[in-house]
Amino acid sequence: MPRNVTSAAANVLTLSLGALGFSSGMTLARIWKRAATDAGGRYGLWIGTDSGASRLAIGQNGDALRAVIGSNTRDSTNAGVTADGPWVMQAVTKATGTVVSRAHKYDYSTNAWVHEDMAVTLANNTTPTGSAYLMNRPTASTAAACSGDHAVYGVWDTPLTDAQIENLPFSLAAWFQVQPKGLWVLDQQATGQKVVDLSGGGANESALTGTTVSTLSVPVFNYATGLQ
Repeated sequence: MPRNVTSAAANVLTLSLGALGFSSGMTLARIWKRAATDAGGRYGLWIGTDSGASRLAIGQNGDALRAVIGSNTRDSTNAGVTADGPWVMQAVTKATGTVVSRAHKYDYSTNAWVHEDMAVTLANNTTPTGSAYLMNRPTASTAAACSGDHAVYGVWDTPLTDAQIENLPFSLAAWFQVQPKGLWVLDQQATGQKVVDLSGGGANESALTGTTVSTLSVPVFNYATGLQ
């Protein structure tokens, strides 16, 4: 059962920074289902402080997929999702150095993929400090809450290939094909059950404001990790 967030409240799940304090190539990925027609920047995963060059985030800007890397933002309309849309897996990848980032989307309702370069090169973020946040940003507000149902989030300190990205929508085991720096499955039966970083990196839940347990489920997704 995923975690539901509404933009009518400043819902946010705060995480310890754990192993997320890195500055290199990266991948941010998520599985979720958007709900309301929310304008402006809405964030599913935010790493680091609210401003400055150390930030990493994945979210949306209107209907577009949004990436925040350091002091810069990049948007991809083709990899975005409309309000009350289908379940999607979205990701942003970037290699080390001053290069273009890449947007990815899998639509569960149509079995269709998007992989595209996002316009204009950008440098690495500096090393994040502070905390990380799910379903909002550090200055948590109704204006930044990512309204919808959130199932899985993951972070890697390397850009996954398109082929590796295409494994993520179907099995949690695929999220370990490269060791993640942070991995959170929002399948708790009650909000009082703490969210744990399944990567072992220590970015575990440290605080929670709001959220509810959803009654929806991700189509065809196998939650077994395959780990021994």
